[in-house]
Amino acid sequence: MKFDLYATVSMNGYIASADGTEDCFPEQNWEEFKKIVSDHGNLIWGRKTYEKVLSWGEEYISDFKDEMIFVPSGEETKSEFKNVVFCKDINDLNAKLEENGIKVGLVSGGTSLYSDFLEKNMINRMIINYNSVIVDNGTPLFKNISENSSFEIVSTEILDSNILQVEFKQK
Repeated sequence: MKFDLYATVSMNGYIASADGTEDCFPEQNWEEFKKIVSDHGNLIWGRKTYEKVLSWGEEYISDFKDEMIFVPSGEETKSEFKNVVFCKDINDLNAKLEENGIKVGLVSGGTSLYSDFLEKNMINRMIINYNSVIVDNGTPLFKNISENSSFEIVSTEILDSNILQVEFKQK
């Protein structure tokens, strides 16, 4: 199974403020995110990220009503949304992605999930939106990485005067 990683970060590499909010990032990041999720046909969120998005309101989940959302959470529970599937672990996630005919999974939050996939050398491509904001003491994109990983820049695009999108692929 192949995996792409998508993240919105500050100039200093944080995906959220210290209180876990993402209000410091322009709304255009969400619009770009919806396009990328639509292109992939799926989305993989960690449990905390899923719960955080739910706390914003159901309309955020309904933005992805046509895509499958997978949540590796350590337990297999049911969701009130028919397009949300909880998975026990990465092996269970891989099986469910394959069952649904998905060839490339889109990993998009949060730090623990990003770090786990990177640590297991499962990320083939990264799309990172760098925003022209510096966040004080926030949540880092990656944490506790024990090995270096090498990627090369494939493309860059200025989405607006505040967002630089960089696509990387694994070397």
